This record gives sequence, C-alpha cells and structure tokens, in this order.
Amino acid sequence: MAQSDDNMDLWLRALSGELTAEERLRLDRDDPEFAELEAVAAAYDLARSEQSVEPMPEHLAERIRAEAVLPAAEPAPATVAQISPQPSAQARSQSAGLAWFAAAACLIAAIAGWWPQAPEPVPAEPTVAELRDQLAAEDPEVVQFALAGTEDPAAGDEAQGSVVWSQADQRGYMTIRNLAPNDPSQSQYQLWIFDGTREKHPVDGGVFDVNEAGEVVIPIDPKLPVGQPTLFAITVERPGGVVVSDQGRIAMVGKVGA
Repeated sequence: MAQSDDNMDLWLRALSGELTAEERLRLDRDDPEFAELEAVAAAYDLARSEQSVEPMPEHLAERIRAEAVLPAAEPAPATVAQISPQPSAQARSQSAGLAWFAAAACLIAAIAGWWPQAPEPVPAEPTVAELRDQLAAEDPEVVQFALAGTEDPAAGDEAQGSVVWSQADQRGYMTIRNLAPNDPSQSQYQLWIFDGTREKHPVDGGVFDVNEAGEVVIPIDPKLPVGQPTLFAITVERPGGVVVSDQGRIAMVGKVGA
C-alpha cells in the first residue's frame, strides 16, 4: 500500500477512535497536518473534560492551553470528593471519535472559507439598439417618424433612417442606414431639433460619426429642453460641431408626425 493510502487509512481509524498508540506516533512523525489536527481535537476534548467529573491532569491541560491559546481554567471550588465509575473503553472510543469529528469539521470549515469562490456573473450592458427598443416599449407617448436623405453628397440615393423620441424623458435614438462614412478629422454629422416654442435657432442634438457598418444607432442628447419638436435635421459640420449652423449642408431630415 502506498504511504499516502496508508496514512489515509490511519486518519479514518483516528476518526472512529480505533487508532493505537503506535499508529498515533507514526502519524505524528510522518504527517505534519495530523499533529495540528490532533491539537484541535485535544482542545475540544479539554473543553469537554473540564465539564466532566474526571478532570484532565493539570500539567497536560496547561500544555494544551498554551498550544491552543485557550483561557486558563477557573480554580475549582472545594467540593466533597465523589467516586465516579471509570468510563468504559467504548465510551472513551466514542469521546475520541467525537473529538476527531469536531476537529475534522473545523478543518473542512477552514478549507471552505479559504477556497476561492467563483466570481458572480456580471450582466452584459445593453446595446444602444436595445436601449432604443426599451424606450419605445416603456413610454406609451413616444413618437416615431422617418428620416429621409437629401440631395447632399453624403446622403446619396439610399440614405434613410428613423427616430424614436420621448418628450417626457427628453431623449431618443436615431437609426441611420447608408449615410456616407465621415472622417472625424475632417467633418462630423450634427443633429438639430427644431422647437416650435423657440423663435430662432434649433436645439443642438449632438455630434456623431458614421462608419462603414452601414447602419448606426445614435443616442439623441439635446443640449437644451425641447418644448415642441417639429423637425429633426442632420447637417455636415466641422469636427466637434458648431453652436449655430449655417445649414449649408443638410444631409437628412425628418418631420415629427409625418
């Protein structure tokens, strides 16, 4: 039998209280973990023995307290000596087995506390398209309308799109297809929201880029409150956008309610 298998058999015999003195000495010599676990078992047995009618020899109790960092025992009050029957061999065996069981439970609990736990799964962040669909589903007052390309070279003949806008939340999303990709170092697209409650300039709805993907979903982020949206327009501006557009290049437009 291999050495490890032989030691495992001795561990099992220790749990059942069947270990002989010779086998215990062998485990003490060959297995360092056994000596540590035996100290825990002895500490548990000490706690039980201090409540029994047959105390453990004081010199042995002091040694175990020193190793197990247990509080010193209170001096026992003077009492009339009583003669108690010696525990049977079976009772001693059960006591040793219980102590070993408690020690093994402590070891298992220590291992369970040390063992690294699997990380909690992190829920995936919703995509912009999912946020658009969520807004459309949650707000019964949301308005949806189409965007159409103009004669601007950026729009071509196939540019099209749609807008989802929540007046209550003052936010929305644009879905744009086939608008020409832009070079952000040269120009950027900018959204303008025409507001019926404002007499002059439309509200800046944010700057964005279009890549080669063909379809993009853009969050609408108005810089001012929008009282009565009437028209959404996309212009071509310098990098970073402008405060007031001269509307020299309008690529797409969409009328609210159309």
